[in-house]
Amino acid sequence: MLRTDLKIFKSQRMTQNANAGGQRTANEVANGQLNEVFGNISAIDHAQSAVDIVKIYPGVSTANTQLLQDAHVLINEPPEDPKVDVMLIEAPGVTDASVRSNIVEAIESGVTAGQLLRSGLSGMLAGQNSIPSTDLLNNAVSGESTNVYLAIGRIIAIAVEYTGTASVDYPRFTHYAKVLSNTNGNIVFEPPMPFNTPGPSVSVNGQTRVTRLRRTNLNDNVSYHGVTRLTAAVEQASVLPVAKTIGSILPQLTSIVERSNNTPFVSELGLARKKATYLATGSSYSLEIDDILNATGTLADTSIYVNFIYFNGAPGNMIVPITNYVSGVLSFTIPLIKTGGSYSRNLLEGSDISVFYYSTNAYEKYSSTTAWPADRQLLPATLVGTALNNATALRRSVYTVATAPVNQLFVNGNSGRELAAEINIDTGAITYYNNYSDLVYTAILANTAAADAVVSTADFVLAYSQYQADSLYITAELQAGGLVSASADASGIITGTGVSGTLVNGVVSLTFTAPVMQSSIRYDINEITQLTPPASLYSINQLRIANGGAVPIFREFGVVSITHNQYSDVSDLNPGNTLNQRPGAFIDIVDSTGASLWHPLDAHYSYNKTTGVVTIVDASAFTGPFEVTDTIGELALVAEVNDNQLVLTTPIEGSYPAGSVVSSVQVLGNLQAAANVLFDMTAWENVWSDTITGSPATGNFNELNYPIEVQNQSAINERWVIVFTSPTAFNCIGEGLGLIASGDTLNDFAPINPNTLQPYFVIRKEGWGGGWNFGECVRFNTEAAAKPLVLLRSVSAGHSQIEQDSIRLHFRGNAD
Repeated sequence: MLRTDLKIFKSQRMTQNANAGGQRTANEVANGQLNEVFGNISAIDHAQSAVDIVKIYPGVSTANTQLLQDAHVLINEPPEDPKVDVMLIEAPGVTDASVRSNIVEAIESGVTAGQLLRSGLSGMLAGQNSIPSTDLLNNAVSGESTNVYLAIGRIIAIAVEYTGTASVDYPRFTHYAKVLSNTNGNIVFEPPMPFNTPGPSVSVNGQTRVTRLRRTNLNDNVSYHGVTRLTAAVEQASVLPVAKTIGSILPQLTSIVERSNNTPFVSELGLARKKATYLATGSSYSLEIDDILNATGTLADTSIYVNFIYFNGAPGNMIVPITNYVSGVLSFTIPLIKTGGSYSRNLLEGSDISVFYYSTNAYEKYSSTTAWPADRQLLPATLVGTALNNATALRRSVYTVATAPVNQLFVNGNSGRELAAEINIDTGAITYYNNYSDLVYTAILANTAAADAVVSTADFVLAYSQYQADSLYITAELQAGGLVSASADASGIITGTGVSGTLVNGVVSLTFTAPVMQSSIRYDINEITQLTPPASLYSINQLRIANGGAVPIFREFGVVSITHNQYSDVSDLNPGNTLNQRPGAFIDIVDSTGASLWHPLDAHYSYNKTTGVVTIVDASAFTGPFEVTDTIGELALVAEVNDNQLVLTTPIEGSYPAGSVVSSVQVLGNLQAAANVLFDMTAWENVWSDTITGSPATGNFNELNYPIEVQNQSAINERWVIVFTSPTAFNCIGEGLGLIASGDTLNDFAPINPNTLQPYFVIRKEGWGGGWNFGECVRFNTEAAAKPLVLLRSVSAGHSQIEQDSIRLHFRGNAD
């Protein structure tokens, strides 16, 4: 096998349409030519950003079945434009028949609909972007949580689900959305609903409550292979410092939002959590805490929050459900963190565990069926209850509204929102309106006699994952009266009058020179928010990709390539000319058309690997100027991936300067055309199984002496069946291609692959023998010596100074 037998072929449609991609063609990707894979980046692409996906086929193009062992591909040169990201996408669902829409579906499989949270949501109109609190409170049926709390930033799935015939008015669909706000249980999300949905009592095929809210699950079944550069020189090293380990499937569209008056120790509902600190000892804990409030049945978040520090210094946190608090003991186990190729629960020796909870010393759960206690104040935003409509004798759920006085309770009446009652937060006395009465509720009462917590240190996690560190501004009230304030710089150092601290990985640590009231601590910060473009902009739904499209381009136990490339231009190459290159390198010379001068018999140039000298033999058939590529490199296995660092299982052998290329390798495996899994049956029942599903046929194909013939250059990945239409005639059907040809046992059968103009396979007439009957069939598979490869290019909005850009794709393997 020669170097020239390794080729990269174009797919049927090298476009960005929904049906782009498809089967392999005989059209080669020309070496060294621009726009052979991706098209130009247009002015519109620079203005609004773009995502391009192409499908190509690295393969062996020989008229035999010679094996290419351990074939692999990688991006050997990244684009120079910092606004462009290119990666390979490896997904199990991508096949030869896949088109762009199938590839997008595979990419979007990173986020799927999960556990049912609530059935019977209110009917919504297309364009609506809100869920009323009444849908999430006291609207549960068996198996559903009484109250559903949706955090800001959470990805949810809203679906219309039923069995039977599809409804014209209410088609089945699943809509993925991001929670933008949660005001007293009223949810606003984006993007808005694409279709109308039925209300809880609307029947679809005899089924009600078919509009449903679900959690979303994250899946890790797609791998991404990207490219970066060394940020420092390395020599026989086992740790590679790299510019990045994260790539972007989607262009990064961000906006700065000012987040003011955040209260880290007081919830949106007006409750302040108490902090208890314990020494970190092991990974499983049973802590005796006698004052944790169980707020189940109210709108208060019943969860307990735990912060800690892993053994490697990484901050950790977890949410412990209130059900883990039994008889005054809180039990939990530290979650696993992945480090290298293993997982660990170990915490940093000598560090603390912080537990944040609502204390029964400060709050209590109250039911309106009991007497009002002394020294208590109602927190209306926590209230869950119903009021009686005297006109209809129906009870309606009550809720508060952010724009109305906090003590006013509303219902959704026949004519819209109606004021049902006002409640005195100090006495519990109720005033009714609009013919409502008999308010029954459960809520949280604050103990007005309890003292506020006084602290000299404070630690909390910012409510925002991406932020501008130097925009952080903190204030707090001194116990003795007066205010202290501080601000952070770009590196997270916090300084001010009477307060100092740090901001590291989203964790704020403060030290005060004088005691402050914990509940008074407030902060302002600028959040960097990821904008959610409409799915139609890129034909990819950002909400269905984990982390908004920021994906790992290296992975543990993945293979990486470390290379250093040198390129030089030569105007003319005359016989006898010599070029001094590096010893032991990979050398290639291409002319101005991209044609390589390499020849298996060194007809155009020779290379001495010991001295590094290239000697020109005859370049008269090529057109200058010429580019000489000199590459040294090696492969290695990754043990651990960090933010800007790859840890290898063994040290590399060579030395590489800063700027050398580090690529994630997509391993294709062995490439060799083959025909296999041959068996016969008495009848074909359209079951594409690789094992016999019926009785054997009376006829018998002589596979031993006349095996089905294939060639690397034209075989495809397909399941086939030969179905007899008479004792000698038959049809040939492919699982993906359908009926491709008819033949008979009296002649060799060689159906032509229209994409390569060569036979898919050849069945010799001598193999058939006799005894075949109408309806009998022969099943077999063919395997190609080429595999589909998906490349994605993401272009972020904005202009750069790069006028011409490109990537270099390497396709390699071992052959006898």
